[in-house]
Amino acid sequence: MNSYQPRKKMRALPAILLATLFSVSACVSTTPIIYEDGRIDIVFCQEENCEEKIITELKKARDIRCAFYDTGLENLTKTLIEKNAEVLIFRENDDEAPNSWTRVKSSGLMHNKYCVLDKKITITGSMNPTYNGVNRNDNNILFIESPRIAHNYLTEWYELKKRSGQQTTGVTELVLDLGDRNVTLENYFCPEDKCEKKVLEELSAAQKNIYFMTFSFTSDPIGALLIQKHMEGIAVQGVFESRQNDRYSEYPKLLEAGVNVRKDGNPYTMHHKVFIIDSDTENATVITGSYNPTKAGTTINDENMLIIHDHIIAQEFLGEYERIWEETK
Repeated sequence: MNSYQPRKKMRALPAILLATLFSVSACVSTTPIIYEDGRIDIVFCQEENCEEKIITELKKARDIRCAFYDTGLENLTKTLIEKNAEVLIFRENDDEAPNSWTRVKSSGLMHNKYCVLDKKITITGSMNPTYNGVNRNDNNILFIESPRIAHNYLTEWYELKKRSGQQTTGVTELVLDLGDRNVTLENYFCPEDKCEKKVLEELSAAQKNIYFMTFSFTSDPIGALLIQKHMEGIAVQGVFESRQNDRYSEYPKLLEAGVNVRKDGNPYTMHHKVFIIDSDTENATVITGSYNPTKAGTTINDENMLIIHDHIIAQEFLGEYERIWEETK
């Protein structure tokens, strides 16, 4: 597990102090930048035991609230019960869930996979806590220590639980001080934060390269932008989950346009939802979370997404991408 300690951009307190130091930018921007000390740990489930990593964090926590699309891990479930965790589970995937867990309705899918611990640590990523999710599928999880990020996810959790109709707003700029450097984070919730638009904005800014690994990818606007970037001379390369290449997939369009795309070689599931932008530059960016670039992911599913601006974290994700690329068909 790779441990970092970034500073996140948030929305409140420290920004008042910073306003005097950055008076010019303060006049231009209406959204204050929030700074925190924190950490980010990244785990790739084919390289390390994601369930053990999560259980270790859960055992140290007092207050635990989770939202899961699916579940089924006996030891993780046992730990959550022992810790009196409050868990939301998507109603249509609740067969193996304890009766004490809250079933959640959704107009699409309640597709989240996250926990908030003690109002300061958020565990999120692409991994469903199932046997396949941990042992067979390609997945990532992130452990983020940041009260502000935790606050956002917790607010979203209560929204999901109450179905109040209120909409959580994500962080636009949060800076985490990891000790050796600052890392800028953004987090968003779909559909209210228009996640497809956020992805398009980041991809549009690419100057050198774009790598992606996507479980399901049917977004025409994102596919068209990748082709445009390829035509502009930007290196574009990606891996599609082989069993998701239906008639709506962007795979054949990108392939026909000359983009270097392949189908994954995992006999089970390549479940990442990741874009890596300008990976070997100081402007490197990673997009990850539960959000698949699809119409449902954009318009009706409950999703969460992280945008991380950091060249070291980008290199970590690039290493996972290269491993998956080596296994492609």
